[in-house]
Amino acid sequence: MASSAGNQILSKSVDCYKRLFVAIELPEILRVKICEYTAHTLIPRDVVLSVDDAHSCCRNSNSNSNTEHITEDCKDQSRRGAVEPSTNNPSSTYKSKASVRWVLNPSLYHCTLQFLGNVDETDIPTLHDALEEACQNVSPFKVSLGDIGCFPPSLDEARVIKFGLEPNDAIATVANTITDATFASGYKRDKRKYNAHITLGRVKQDRSNQQRDASSSPRESRKGNNRWRRNCPPVKLPDSLRECLLPKSSGNVHGNSQGDKDEANSFDFFPAEISSFEVRHIALVESCLSSTGATYITLQEYPLLGNRVGTQ
Repeated sequence: MASSAGNQILSKSVDCYKRLFVAIELPEILRVKICEYTAHTLIPRDVVLSVDDAHSCCRNSNSNSNTEHITEDCKDQSRRGAVEPSTNNPSSTYKSKASVRWVLNPSLYHCTLQFLGNVDETDIPTLHDALEEACQNVSPFKVSLGDIGCFPPSLDEARVIKFGLEPNDAIATVANTITDATFASGYKRDKRKYNAHITLGRVKQDRSNQQRDASSSPRESRKGNNRWRRNCPPVKLPDSLRECLLPKSSGNVHGNSQGDKDEANSFDFFPAEISSFEVRHIALVESCLSSTGATYITLQEYPLLGNRVGTQ
């Protein structure tokens, strides 16, 4: 059962709850390297950036102690010819021409085990008990960064660019353990098959040929516009970015021993000592949305104490 101290910790933090999810938190060094890879490799294949543009998009998207390290790497990448010169305004270049809304803040990278949605303050103690009890049956386990890819798998229908996390089956088992525990407390199960991943960006929608709902009722109009947004297809990804996401390129982010000179594949961004790590706890995280984007706040960490689920 949950400790009274744990309940007190959570009770002090629920004043501004918006959305909650349960997640695997990534080591800081891995989060920084993922951000570097996105800035180095993916964004230049999505939109043409100048040296200053690359520097600007990273500087404006990161506010932690690693920002300077990341931005200097971006500038160096640009100087070596990976990014062609551009005379466009830095802010408009990235925001208007990119086909993907890239995640460029290391603090936002994680692997979701269960999305809980809006949670009422009075439900937090029960949720805490369920998660704490579930983690008593889960052992610490090792995971590794997997292939780069997209959801859905078809490049013509892709809406999310992501890194996989392996072994997916073991992580899915842990996710199902968490879902079983929260389901007993009244939370819904996700009907989709679980797929462990780290979101790198979301593909923008092509709204050029879609018509909004012209209903005179504000409520019906909102419903219609929501349907309109859901039905909008994703924009077409640039060929240079599509090539980076093809199966033949997957997995090469860990280094290419075949002599391929394409920096997207051959540069050793993720050595084994960085890309693999042991999961010793899971976290209950709050997602606060604002006009400047999302902020994630870890509310509680739950140590994995059991020996029946997970891989040693």
